[in-house]
Amino acid sequence: MAEEVEKIRLDKVSLSQLFNQNFINKLDELKEDVFPNAIILIKTKDSVSMPLIISHQNKKEVEGKIIHIESPDSDFLNKIKNMLQKL
Repeated sequence: MAEEVEKIRLDKVSLSQLFNQNFINKLDELKEDVFPNAIILIKTKDSVSMPLIISHQNKKEVEGKIIHIESPDSDFLNKIKNMLQKL
């Protein structure tokens, strides 16, 4: 039985906001076109692991502060969405 993955798109949030500014500055110092693209969180409950993926799909979304959140656990997804909306 396949699990259904829920997706949410948030505007005005960037993955760079979730990283330590020192880390972002170090990436800039590389003088390369490098940017955070995805964060994967794993929630474990009753020996079952549920992934939650927060990502930009392209550089335009990085610049426009658009992220996507995906997870088969809709409650966890909504908790993370609410947290990110408060940034």
